[in-house]
Amino acid sequence: DDHGGDPYHGGYDLGYGGGGGPSYAPPQPWGHPDMHLMQPHHGIPIQARLGNIHDMDLGPPPPVMKTFKEFLLSLDDSVDETESVKRYNEYKIDFRRQQMQDFFLAHKDE
Repeated sequence: DDHGGDPYHGGYDLGYGGGGGPSYAPPQPWGHPDMHLMQPHHGIPIQARLGNIHDMDLGPPPPVMKTFKEFLLSLDDSVDETESVKRYNEYKIDFRRQQMQDFFLAHKDE
């Protein structure tokens, strides 16, 4: 047993990289901080990862909500800051409402 030195790091190989350099983030108990970079299949359906992607009907890609910056570009230049924020909040609510409606229509018979 190594009872000398740093009581928090003595005798343990935590596998968090570093090796003596400064650590800028706390160690993650569930894995290495860069684990998501090592999992290229993240977000890909299991059928695609198993090799039968040709059997899947992926359909059209889901709509993506505009960022605030993208939304601002679609507005008239005469719209002030508070009105643009108000309109963007309304846009987000309508976008989510439309997604829920589309999901309901797609799955109502299940």
